[in-house]
Amino acid sequence: MRPDSEYIQFDPYMDESQIECRKVRIVITRKEHDCFCPNNGQYHAIPRSTLARYETAIVDGKWGRYYTCLACIDWHLDEDLRDGEHFNDKCPCQKEKQNGQVL
Repeated sequence: MRPDSEYIQFDPYMDESQIECRKVRIVITRKEHDCFCPNNGQYHAIPRSTLARYETAIVDGKWGRYYTCLACIDWHLDEDLRDGEHFNDKCPCQKEKQNGQVL
């Protein structure tokens, strides 16, 4: 587990989006949320009572709230240490979710 500051500095948009009014903090979820994983839009549930990165921001002109589990952030930040493993193959959130349905 990293210090909260590393999770807060993490940018799931990879500097590809215009972001305004950004607020980021680490929270304990009070209910289940979808994880906004930086892995090509894959989603999985973050269970209730779990530490997560919570962000509110205007992204490309649209207001949003995003939760990202710390395991996905850890996996992404450790990508350089995996020596050639493909991020898409091993991400902790291997299930995709579309329209509320797990694929």
